[in-house]
Parts: sequence; C-alpha cells; structure tokens
Amino acid sequence: MTNHLPAALAPDQDELEKAGLYQALRSRGVHIRLARQSIGAKAADREEARLLDEKPKAPLLVMNRTAFDDSGRIVEYGSHAYRASRYYFETTSSTVEQAVRSCRGRQGSAPARRRMTTPLPLQHLDG
Repeated sequence: MTNHLPAALAPDQDELEKAGLYQALRSRGVHIRLARQSIGAKAADREEARLLDEKPKAPLLVMNRTAFDDSGRIVEYGSHAYRASRYYFETTSSTVEQAVRSCRGRQGSAPARRRMTTPLPLQHLDG
C-alpha cells in the first residue's frame, strides 16, 4: 500500500499509527469531497508476494485512488494491492447529479450524465 500526499498534509509515523490517514487529514482541515478509484486484479510479482505472504503469481486485488478536497485539489494518490483470498470490494451505484453540480466551474463544463460506482470501505475476510 502506497499513498502520496502533499508534504504539508503528510502525518508523521506516530500520528499515522494512532489516528490513521483520514483522521489525520481531517485534523488538518482537509475534507475529502470526491475520490476517483479504479479497481482490478493482477498476478503478484515476487516482491508483492513476499510482502503479502503469498506465492508469486497469486491473484491480487488492486486499487488506485485519487482523492480531492472541497476545492478540487488532489490531496491523496494511493496505489494498493490486497490478497484476493482475504479481501473483497463492495460498491453501490447511483446517478451523479450531485457530483456533476459539485464539479461545475472546476473544469469548465459539467461532465455528461452517467452512472457512477461509489466504493464502500474495503472489507477484510477472516480466515
């Protein structure tokens, strides 16, 4: 799991372990408005397999996320790999009328109406 943040927002190791990333961002006045995520699968390379205690080429779930604050500024980019044997992603779909309204002005015109998948928290499977 790798997360990149603007240096001014990055918590130190102690704060990260005690509060977690998103609580640390909230304590700095950062409110995540929108996160764009892509979710997929891949075979583990040797380093990922070692770190995740899996066999090389074992299936992994992967996710890349870009999070934006209330002003549209990117506040996090994350690239994550999870053991497919222990995690799953759960999503819900909804229309994006509210998201379209919040995006106006940031990039000029609003995006075309479309369906949107809103990821929910990653679920961990025991066993």
